[in-house]
Amino acid sequence: MGVLSAAAKARLAAQNNADLHAAIFKAHGLRFHRDDVAFFGLDEPPPYYARLVTLDPGASAQQMACLMAASSEHGAIGPVKDSFSQLNAAQLGMEVLFEASWIWRTGDCVKVSPELQMDMGDGQLNGWSKAQTATDLFEWHNAWSCSGSPTSETIFPRACLADRTLIFLARRSAGKIDAGCIANLSDRTIGLSNVFSTQAQDTIFEEAATVVASVAPNRPIVGYESGAHFAMALSAGFEAVGALRVLIRTHAGSEVK
Repeated sequence: MGVLSAAAKARLAAQNNADLHAAIFKAHGLRFHRDDVAFFGLDEPPPYYARLVTLDPGASAQQMACLMAASSEHGAIGPVKDSFSQLNAAQLGMEVLFEASWIWRTGDCVKVSPELQMDMGDGQLNGWSKAQTATDLFEWHNAWSCSGSPTSETIFPRACLADRTLIFLARRSAGKIDAGCIANLSDRTIGLSNVFSTQAQDTIFEEAATVVASVAPNRPIVGYESGAHFAMALSAGFEAVGALRVLIRTHAGSEVK
């Protein structure tokens, strides 16, 4: 991949996040439009997902025009992932829900011995395995929701299992899922998101990153984090490569992945 600037890494991370959005929209049968400028949901997104993800830091004017036109036609929309923290939130009638950082970990810093590399079939890595059945995914969803992402809706329907770019990874203890994450494959990167643990564990991010690395060895791992998970990501060998914001309609509230 060569030597990339932080800005180039942030763009690849944003594109991977848009790939994740596209996969989840498809699993729900929702419509969207995507080009080099932005991912835009033609239908309302499921909870924890954005209606628009910006993809080009040099196309703010186009992104603003798209949002303004959509607002005129449909009323204020949201949430919006302002991937490069440069949209005019006030002009859009929006406010910042939270700020975060894109993160990047090069494939070279991932050391996974061949005997530990995860088989994409029935293999395991240090107690982690891939959700392969509807029951596996249901258990994963419940554990994720109970660990701090509460929702009464099914965010990850059974159709997700048919998408080979989506990999739901779970760690079990005493037969129950006690940690998990999602890996999503893009052309040049692999995304790490939805990292959770049902118990307080400072090393959960490092553990999840190692498992994700085993899915696609030597491919850069990307994502975005804030707060405690951001600190854990830095400790796990990730670097911060750019700032992003999630915008919501003024006085609205929701979290976005």
